[in-house]
Amino acid sequence: SDLYFAKEDTLKAQSTLEEAVAAEPTNTDLIGLLTEHYMKVGQNEKAVENLDKLVNSDPSNVQYKIVKASVLANNLKDFATAKTTLQELFDNGLANNNSSILLEMGQIWMLEGYEIGKKADDTEDNDEYNKLKSEYIKCFETALGYFKDARENISNTDQNYQFLLQCIREMYVRLGKTSSDEYKALNEEIKALGF
Repeated sequence: SDLYFAKEDTLKAQSTLEEAVAAEPTNTDLIGLLTEHYMKVGQNEKAVENLDKLVNSDPSNVQYKIVKASVLANNLKDFATAKTTLQELFDNGLANNNSSILLEMGQIWMLEGYEIGKKADDTEDNDEYNKLKSEYIKCFETALGYFKDARENISNTDQNYQFLLQCIREMYVRLGKTSSDEYKALNEEIKALGF
């Protein structure tokens, strides 16, 4: 498959990887390669199917579930299933103090809020707009809670720290809390860090 990818023959590369996975259905490396390929070419349903295989092969592997939740939320806009995928980690205690899981859950709620906000912007019915506005505000508030929890459990040297602070700032803006002391302190930290 690497040779086919090098020749940019993605169809043959994909079929070769699929044959390899069929021949070795428990080989997580092959399943991972095929999953990455599916995501690159926009075959997100197939990517999720492969991620399910990876999750089933190693249910305690947190990263598989984070990637699955990310694909579900970002690529398929299936926020409910994405949240359920991560909620399993909260339910079994694997999410406790794990900034990566907390950050991902916050992102899912934030993305759902954005999608609901787009629907609100497109509606001309005032009652429907107010209903949708209430829903996206709830999403942003929930996202902010997860982001704040992630911040308590992440080092400022972590590669995701800058992104996390930007997400928190975005939620303050979306919620109209830019005059709060927390927002001002956050902006000072962002300036001090130079981004």
